[in-house]
Amino acid sequence: MKKTIKGQDSSKDNHTKVRASLTYRVNNKEPAGDTVRTVNTKHKKPVWVYYFTELKAMNGNKVYHEWLRNGSVVSKQALVISGDTWRTSSRKLISDTEQGNWSVRLVDEKGRLLNEKNFKVE
Repeated sequence: MKKTIKGQDSSKDNHTKVRASLTYRVNNKEPAGDTVRTVNTKHKKPVWVYYFTELKAMNGNKVYHEWLRNGSVVSKQALVISGDTWRTSSRKLISDTEQGNWSVRLVDEKGRLLNEKNFKVE
């Protein structure tokens, strides 16, 4: 029987290591190209934006990539971690009708924020 000390979280996600990047491309499970800070949609052509994350010591857990526009969630993708070191990404196609302040964040099963990237769509 597993013994838990009151007030302490015995889950292994306390040791999580996160590497995250917001970019226009992902090649071979790695971020490629410039880091996104502003997405220009003035030419009325939709733009793909990728949120890359690398997680360590989270095997068997579930996390979420949440995409928010002006503070409201517009997309939420569940990701199941299947290794001690796990690289994954999600993407969002952003059009000229979606201007505003954006963020994408990594959240664990308990709703804890593990990482967040902010950017603007013009």
